[in-house]
Amino acid sequence: LLRGQDPPALVTAPQAMFRGGRLIVPSGRILVPEWSGDVTWGQVHNVRISLQPEAYIPPGGAGQVREMALGELWHKGRAARRTAPEQARGYALELYARLALVATPLLFALLAGPLTISIGRGQSLAGVAITLLAIFAYYLLMLWMRLIGERGVVCAFVAAWGPNILVLVLTVWLAWRLR
Repeated sequence: LLRGQDPPALVTAPQAMFRGGRLIVPSGRILVPEWSGDVTWGQVHNVRISLQPEAYIPPGGAGQVREMALGELWHKGRAARRTAPEQARGYALELYARLALVATPLLFALLAGPLTISIGRGQSLAGVAITLLAIFAYYLLMLWMRLIGERGVVCAFVAAWGPNILVLVLTVWLAWRLR
């Protein structure tokens, strides 16, 4: 269940019915997480969940921001700086994240050279494993930085470009070590 700005709640039930664009849960359990980390749980009866398309729009307009073109993000972000700084951070983070994502393949291509030389030619399986591990670590770092960027812990630029800067630093360090 979507709950506005709060984390979604989880409803489990042995059975449910579809009627008139709704999912009806006669009896079940609910888990309600909070941002503080607390989780409330209990029994629910006669829960009616709307299945209309607007029920799937992410809270806070996140879906609308992700659908905007780059120019629209730029202009709306500039306009929102004066009136709604929180919203402006969301526009800036989306804009920077898209630009950073475009640069990511180039950075991994630059990393491939020093990484290949440092592993050696005969160890292809080790190279594949290290590459998969590096991409997985990059992806987790990217998600974590985006989350803390959305919360305002770091600025939007650092949240979006931080993982790429780390890959670039790793590439330079490996190249310098191999010289």
